[in-house]
Amino acid sequence: MCRRVGRRQRGVRHVHQLAAGLVAGSLVAGRNASDARRAYRTGQAAVALALGLLFAGLAPSLWIFACAWAVVGLSNGIVNVDASTLLLSRTPDASRGRVLARVNAMVRGSSLGAMALGVAAGTVLGPRTTFVAAGSMSVVAAALLLARVRRALGAGQAAAARS
Repeated sequence: MCRRVGRRQRGVRHVHQLAAGLVAGSLVAGRNASDARRAYRTGQAAVALALGLLFAGLAPSLWIFACAWAVVGLSNGIVNVDASTLLLSRTPDASRGRVLARVNAMVRGSSLGAMALGVAAGTVLGPRTTFVAAGSMSVVAAALLLARVRRALGAGQAAAARS
């Protein structure tokens, strides 16, 4: 299958699936009503994103990889919209600019660092092992995030946010 589809075509297809997932995730996240629901959904989406990354590394075929990549996009869209909405709605107007500047600097700096780390890991470990390692570490981090959100919300709010 990989011989019939060129590298460039495979890459374009995966970008489309990631982008379609991002758009769909953004639309799904736009329907969240309360801050508790947004926080809980952010944790759930982070877990789904990490699992998608892990399954992309374990995918036995290009089609399963593409499905995993769409899950990554969907989850990323939900995380982006919900986390940004929480940040904007809970920050006082007077300090919103400073907070957004700091968060954007942190996100962009982390993104550059992650790209450098990904290239280094991909060179040493290969792409499949890099996806599996990154996905495994992300699953642990996302599960810890979701547990922290559950604790912060308390039992009653967490149950209400799930429904």
